[in-house]
Amino acid sequence: MRLHPLAPLCLALTIGVALLDSSASSAATKPGPTRPDGSRLFIDGKPDTGQFLPDTFVVCRVGARKTNVKNYVWAYFDSYAEFRPKPDSAGRVQFLTNIIQKDVMGQVALEVNRPIGFEDRVQLRETEQRSLSNALYRSAVLDSLNVTDADIMREYELFKIEVHLRHIVFTDSALARKVKLDLQRGRIGWKEAYNRYSITKGKDHGPDGDVGWKPRAGVTLDIGRALFTLPLNGISDPILDDTGWNLLQVVEKREVSPISYDSAKGVLRDQLMAERTERLTNAVRATIRRQIDMTYDFPAIAWASSHFTPTRDVSQQSTGPQLEFNTSVPEFAPDDTARVLARYRDGKLTLGGFMHAYTDIQPLLRPSINTPDAFQNQVDAVVFEPYMAQVARERGLDRDSLVVAELATRREQLLVEHLYSDSILSHVAIDPKARRKYYQDHLSGFITWAKVRFAALWAENKPQADSLAARLNAGEKAEDIIRADSLLGIQRGSIQERLENEHGPYQKLLFEMLRPGKLSIEGPDREGHYGVVQELEYVPGRQLSYDEASGMIDESLQNIEAERLLTAFIDRHKKRYKIESRPDMVMRIRLVDPAL
Repeated sequence: MRLHPLAPLCLALTIGVALLDSSASSAATKPGPTRPDGSRLFIDGKPDTGQFLPDTFVVCRVGARKTNVKNYVWAYFDSYAEFRPKPDSAGRVQFLTNIIQKDVMGQVALEVNRPIGFEDRVQLRETEQRSLSNALYRSAVLDSLNVTDADIMREYELFKIEVHLRHIVFTDSALARKVKLDLQRGRIGWKEAYNRYSITKGKDHGPDGDVGWKPRAGVTLDIGRALFTLPLNGISDPILDDTGWNLLQVVEKREVSPISYDSAKGVLRDQLMAERTERLTNAVRATIRRQIDMTYDFPAIAWASSHFTPTRDVSQQSTGPQLEFNTSVPEFAPDDTARVLARYRDGKLTLGGFMHAYTDIQPLLRPSINTPDAFQNQVDAVVFEPYMAQVARERGLDRDSLVVAELATRREQLLVEHLYSDSILSHVAIDPKARRKYYQDHLSGFITWAKVRFAALWAENKPQADSLAARLNAGEKAEDIIRADSLLGIQRGSIQERLENEHGPYQKLLFEMLRPGKLSIEGPDREGHYGVVQELEYVPGRQLSYDEASGMIDESLQNIEAERLLTAFIDRHKKRYKIESRPDMVMRIRLVDPAL
């Protein structure tokens, strides 16, 4: 439903202050963005000819605090995207104002120095553990990474080869290993093995699982080594992909002119860095695992992981690739939450405890845990954090400048939250007469979102899509088609519901073009597949009554009043600090995400 689009300053200054302050304090330890040759770089459509300010240029001062260009850039990209002002001139000035207001609130909160309570100490302890764990990761992993040009050149040699491959796809790795051994010992021929075992039989483009010529570019480091170092007729170990466990055989090899070294260098460096990062990370985890005698219930982990879906997915839309986030998590019965996932020296981790820790992660930052390996990695992350923090203390990393700064930032955030609660929220009062007036003045803001119920069917090709469309137009129900194909082991599609504000595939088609009973054939996608979309029901938005909207009215009026009181509070206390700012210079800030 449509809520009145208020963006209260109080929210940005209380909830968002941690990110702003964290980025400003920690930026001193992060490498600043370096500028490539000016003539070859464009920022906001303008060539970089040296007009951008250096990282050390100070854009504002509030009392003893100062924010330079590097702090500003890190703070901007570390803040929540939904509350982040636009990068135009007005937005940049507004963000500069937010920083000034945040610094005022932070210094006032530190002066008041409200006593820290039990819940605050718990949050500070969690922050300390996470900071120490991250410090150990930086020290034991990131600081030990070193990829040389000679390392990259060794991998680049494989780019000079192309291999002609064929595959057999299995449902599990054990069967794949057995068949590989049978093939190598001549107990079975490739054609017979393919016909007997391959789960992609009839779907592969070539005979006997032929997948054609493949270049080294475009595959991962480990798969590149596994395939491109095989001899002629050599068979790989089982390799897992979206279709299953693959045995791949090199049918032919040939030398080719590779892409340029300069083009491949960046990708290879990233791949080598990722490989060594994983190796060093696993070494740290193995040390902790031995110290705490960690054991896993692998069947329970596999069962739990099967209930999750990837947290991110890339879909192909008419406008190009679109990144989609899945923030939903499964619900487990009480008996299931008691399942033990892992045991260790000081206790055990149940599925319930795991879900508590996992859902505490911000939804857009949650890792995918829909495979047993990924789930186990997250189990490790939950259990190992306090032990990694202890190792970090033993190594003296509690004195690390970034750890100290993060703890100070978190403590200040808690003090700001208390200051806001005591000095602002406790004084918010709403006039009952204002509620009715606000409702009448903002009727258009109190309308429910339109909702559609639709069927999305999948087709391998255009003739199949046309056949499905003809069946639907003839009156056959989408639910019956999906059910009948499901009994045959075919995943034909699904029946879905979507609100107008829940953006996803076919959004314009569903809410602007189709009507109940009508359908459309969409495609092909990159694999040549089609979608048949039929709208089953459309429920338009409606006006909410005054009583139905009362909760939203109260929330909006409270936000407005809190924002007014907060602005007055900041204006009153700003006079205590010498404030200098350079809003005239914000368009000369090279506002590019330094993490990229």
